[in-house]
Amino acid sequence: MMSQQDYWKEHYRSLHVKKTELGTFKSMDYPNDRLQTQTYAHVLEALGRLNHQTLLDAGCGWGQFSLMAHFLGASVTAVDFVPETVQSLREQHPFIRWTVANFSDPKERSSLGFFDRVCAVEVLQYADFRFTVSNLWELVAPGGRLVACVPNALCPFVQGVHQRLDRWIPVAPQQIAGLARTLPDFSALYLRGLTYLEDQSFLPYSASPWGTEIVGTPNRIVFSMLRQ
Repeated sequence: MMSQQDYWKEHYRSLHVKKTELGTFKSMDYPNDRLQTQTYAHVLEALGRLNHQTLLDAGCGWGQFSLMAHFLGASVTAVDFVPETVQSLREQHPFIRWTVANFSDPKERSSLGFFDRVCAVEVLQYADFRFTVSNLWELVAPGGRLVACVPNALCPFVQGVHQRLDRWIPVAPQQIAGLARTLPDFSALYLRGLTYLEDQSFLPYSASPWGTEIVGTPNRIVFSMLRQ
């Protein structure tokens, strides 16, 4: 049986050759690009100032968020596990450090260095949540932030997706809060819920205020863990 990582590597390797046909938003398995764009906006808000900051984009996919962060002034290192995608990005956008790395390998992880900002946008559902976040936290410099967006395990719609794709594992708010409290030098956690709107003619999501807990059952959770 294929490992979790190998399964998703093959999945996204197969999508790479269909990029033009499918559209770049499929790098996040979204039904449309407007959901992706609004997600990026909330992640950017959670990251805070990027000018003159180092940023690691963990699971960069086709690189859209990495490019946004670069043009907002960050020094970006973008990592993915599909070599074909990374090579294509190196050729198209050589001003960003694109690399293939396995975050579960301590040697590969330590070779990346430390970052003021670490983000994992719609990737943690493809890996062991606790293990992966703990590994990424090791790369957050003092005073830095780890920001991610994940599907909410308590949302009925998300539960339906998980039933169809058992290797796609959403995350509950209490998992996020419980893990945050165990991380060394953790100082604060901020959460925001994103809920699909029935009428998406203006915005695809409604967003809750930033807070220390999630109210209701939004489709997605954006969280920011701050390090002392």
